[in-house]
Amino acid sequence: MAPKILSLYSKGMSLAAISEHIKELYDVSISNQTLSGIIDRITPEVKLWQNRALDNVYLIVWMDAIHFKVKGEDRRTESRAVYNELTINKEGEKELIGMYISESEGANFWL
Repeated sequence: MAPKILSLYSKGMSLAAISEHIKELYDVSISNQTLSGIIDRITPEVKLWQNRALDNVYLIVWMDAIHFKVKGEDRRTESRAVYNELTINKEGEKELIGMYISESEGANFWL
């Protein structure tokens, strides 16, 4: 169930909303403390990925945004843009080098 919890959290759901969602789907109650523990286990890996050294040169770089509907703390549904930077490295392999969340999509984000 941890991958599902992490997926919901990564889409911007609050701990309370995740707990409610899991209860509705699986009829299982999960405390905010348990949810925080699950999320905290992956945080060091995410920080390592965010701070890793990048190559000096990439053959191709794609930049695009994907829009997700998320529930905010006030339980209203909002749209968020997740900007992605996908590259082809010197070995010809695809590599995701960045993901950034914004309230909307626009060229100003990249400036």
